[in-house]
Amino acid sequence: MLTFLAIGVGRWLPAVNLGGARRATWPVFAALAVNTTVVLYVYKWSMSANHVLTTLILSITALTRLDRFYPTRRSSLLWPVLSVLALAAAIACRQLDIAGRFSGPDTWCQGHTVWHVLTAVSLSCTCLYYRTEVVSPRAFASSE
Repeated sequence: MLTFLAIGVGRWLPAVNLGGARRATWPVFAALAVNTTVVLYVYKWSMSANHVLTTLILSITALTRLDRFYPTRRSSLLWPVLSVLALAAAIACRQLDIAGRFSGPDTWCQGHTVWHVLTAVSLSCTCLYYRTEVVSPRAFASSE
């Protein structure tokens, strides 16, 4: 999720002017994603998973919505919709599992497993969303 967040922000801020030269921002955003991953790993048990996941999900959703307003890029709307549906199903399975209403702990199909599978499907759909991007020819005309 942090990678998608870095990609989304980097799409809106691909470079900055530093010392009279234009510098790419992707190394900074990549480093921030790696460092934040380490921090979340170290402090995992002292943070609320609901707050962290909600913040990440809403941030990625907001950036995906902002992409719709970018004048020179278009991506398929199907993938974010499928991503949200898979994530909603994953959250429902997670909540049912936490409440002890999904299945027993000795069954082959457990709520926590389904949670991981469905979040993987959701992240795959987000990846496919970025892969469907089409940049209009006028984007290249304006950069010359």
